[in-house]
Amino acid sequence: MRERGSGQVVFDRSKGCFKARLRVGTLPNGRAQVRTKQAPTKAEAKRLLKQMQTELWTEESPAEASATFGTFALHYFSHSATQRLRASTLSNHTYHLHRYLLPTLGHRPLADVSTSELESLLYRHRKVLSAATVNLLRSILSRLFNEGLKRGEVERNPIQALPRFRTRPDEVSQVRKPLTLDEVQRLLTLSKGHELELFIVLAIATGMRRGEILGLRYSDIDTIAGEVVIRRTVSEVRISNGQDPKVTRLVYLPPKTNSSERRLWLAPEVLSVLRAHRRNEVLRFGASSFDPTGPVFIGDNGQQVRPSTILRKFTRLLASNGIRHIRIHDLRHTYATVGLNSGQRLEHIAQQLGHDSIRTTRDTYGKAAQQLAEASGRLMAATIFGERNF
Repeated sequence: MRERGSGQVVFDRSKGCFKARLRVGTLPNGRAQVRTKQAPTKAEAKRLLKQMQTELWTEESPAEASATFGTFALHYFSHSATQRLRASTLSNHTYHLHRYLLPTLGHRPLADVSTSELESLLYRHRKVLSAATVNLLRSILSRLFNEGLKRGEVERNPIQALPRFRTRPDEVSQVRKPLTLDEVQRLLTLSKGHELELFIVLAIATGMRRGEILGLRYSDIDTIAGEVVIRRTVSEVRISNGQDPKVTRLVYLPPKTNSSERRLWLAPEVLSVLRAHRRNEVLRFGASSFDPTGPVFIGDNGQQVRPSTILRKFTRLLASNGIRHIRIHDLRHTYATVGLNSGQRLEHIAQQLGHDSIRTTRDTYGKAAQQLAEASGRLMAATIFGERNF
């Protein structure tokens, strides 16, 4: 029984009866807080379990709290959702809820929200927001109404009839054009000796996410075998009510997906930069205070570097050296496109990036892969049929 509200029916041999057990919370010592009721039959125990779950949900969502979309949504995200979502996902969803959904839907009775009302709201947002952001709002709404269905607050999920939004051909994607090989070489040269050198080298040479790189500890790296194991990610989560995105706290989380926990090979050039980085850290903090198993990336205060700090310094490095602006995440895209151009298979790229499915990789980099396939086909045709204008 992992989540609050989950339960089971068991048979107590010592008392010769069935028991309905419901998890209602977690005790200060970390153990489950459980309510138990006895019954002479299994069927009666199941009925009691359902009754206890209904009572618990009533406690979580009293009638006055579930009367409006706003009170129901806020209650859900401050209670049940904390047990079901990653801290970073919960923070992101809460922020978007406050900024884009509550101003319009907050006062509306939850059961009265219609499909056409949600359709109008999302299409208004689509005029100024990307398809990905509006699809995130759609997912938040779907999650809330599905929860309302389970609790008997609504009779149907009104968002279910609405399709996901697609990026229009004329839209400028948030994903910048990946760096060319010449730009990669220039960035590596400019970052040599810079405090971001190791971060940039790891991002370009391995395709790791920003949080995965910052989550590295020296104990995750085997310099003899030339390997690194990704075991965690660092993220900043908002702790405000969604109005002020600058109030954050730092959290360590498991990798994004099961496939994200992976082992990567490190080139000798990457290991050389890593060793230089470690020597510099020893000089900064002294051999006695340097932690050989601690975080690879620490600030002047000796604490874990924040993702926002890396972003600020990376943006400044690009601007001060006249390199076109890209996002940090575009270094990951650069790794993928350089890999495809060098002949790596899409399956290998997916494994290196830690994608759960090759479909994700194909959707993201399918255009580049298709262009390479066409170029390969033209080369093959020229070989077979001779030099012609294909």
